[in-house]
Amino acid sequence: MSEETQKLTPTEENLPPWIKLRLRQDEFYYGLLTTSGTVIGISRINEVTLMPDGSYWREVNLLVGTPPLSISNMPFLIAPSTYPTATINSSHIIAAFDLGHYHEN
Repeated sequence: MSEETQKLTPTEENLPPWIKLRLRQDEFYYGLLTTSGTVIGISRINEVTLMPDGSYWREVNLLVGTPPLSISNMPFLIAPSTYPTATINSSHIIAAFDLGHYHEN
């Protein structure tokens, strides 16, 4: 395998069809459930990088504001500042779901 990283658009990786469709259209609000039980709130996947070791890393925009009430009983990660960009190792994500009507505060 090459020692270089490979940049992919989010639709080039094996993402679920419902996320691919929405990523092409606009920003929405998603929850990514991690192996530790924390939900990461995101609004967009900007880029996917295939690393030399075969792992996928996603550059995302974290949600800013207050976590949705619908999952208030779970640990929830949002942007700690007004700069919402983060990078997530995809191997730690076990589920993705639509958060519905999330409102920033």
